[in-house]
Amino acid sequence: MARIRENRFSDPVMLVASGLGIGWVSPAPGTLASLAAGVLYWLLVSPASYMVQIAITVMVCLLALLVLELFVRKYGYIDARQVVIDEIAGITIALLLLPQVYWVYVLAFVLFRVFDIWKPFPIGWIDKSLKSGLGILLDDLVAGGMACVIAYAIWKIVVDT
Repeated sequence: MARIRENRFSDPVMLVASGLGIGWVSPAPGTLASLAAGVLYWLLVSPASYMVQIAITVMVCLLALLVLELFVRKYGYIDARQVVIDEIAGITIALLLLPQVYWVYVLAFVLFRVFDIWKPFPIGWIDKSLKSGLGILLDDLVAGGMACVIAYAIWKIVVDT
C-alpha cells in the first residue's frame, strides 16, 4: 500500500486508476468518483445518439480493463479504495441508454452504489472469485447493469401507468 501511495501522482497507471486523483479523496472515494462520472455522463454523453453512448461506454470500460490489468501487474492484486476507475466504468453501464430524466439517473446512481457496496449475488461471487484486473472491473459492470435494468423498468412502469 505504501508503494501505491508514493506513486499516486507520478505513475500514470495509478493516476488513471484513481480517477485522476479522486480516489485519494476521503471519505467514500468510490461514491465521489461515481458521482463525478455520472454528472459528466449526464452533461456530455446522454444527449448524444445511442450509438455514441454505446461507443463511449465501451471505450471507458476497455480503458478501465487495460488500466486495471496494468495496475495488478505492477502492484499485485489489491482492490484498493483509491482505485476508482472500476466505479467510473460501472456508472457508465448504469446510465447507458436511460432516458435523460433526472430522477431516473439519480435512481440508477443510488442502485449502482447500493449494489456495489452490498454485493448481492452474482456481484459478491465475482468480487471473491476473480482475483485480477477483470475481476476488479467485472463486479462493478454487473452492478451497473443491474442498476440500469431496474431503473429502466421502474421508469417504464411510471411512464406507462
